[in-house]
Amino acid sequence: MANIKFEDLRQELRLNRLELSKIRKHKCIEGEDWFKDKEGSWFTEKGVDKVRLAHEIPLAVPERVKVRIIGKAPNKRWVWGITLGKNSHRVPVFIPSRLHPDRLLGKLINADVIQDSNGITYRHEAIGKLTR
Repeated sequence: MANIKFEDLRQELRLNRLELSKIRKHKCIEGEDWFKDKEGSWFTEKGVDKVRLAHEIPLAVPERVKVRIIGKAPNKRWVWGITLGKNSHRVPVFIPSRLHPDRLLGKLINADVIQDSNGITYRHEAIGKLTR
């Protein structure tokens, strides 16, 4: 399967532009799942799979946010970060054991936002890849 245009996917899923744009904004990463060129927006194979799954089962695909790491936490599996965007705030981020908190300081990472009955948890995107 090759890349699919934004409009073609929109028509296939019977969504309006706004609904598909919201899914793309909250569930996909630019450059990895979708990209823009002079002909418009395109979804990669991986991005198409995410969008289809998010359309059918919204909770199956976690929301992605960019987080800048600002410090270590007392537990070495966690770091402190600041989410980027309009509602930026300080959040704890769970990281894989192979990543060292000292090396992440100042770095920009993608984090999955997991919402459940206990609250909201932010985890490094690599953890989601390891559990699938």
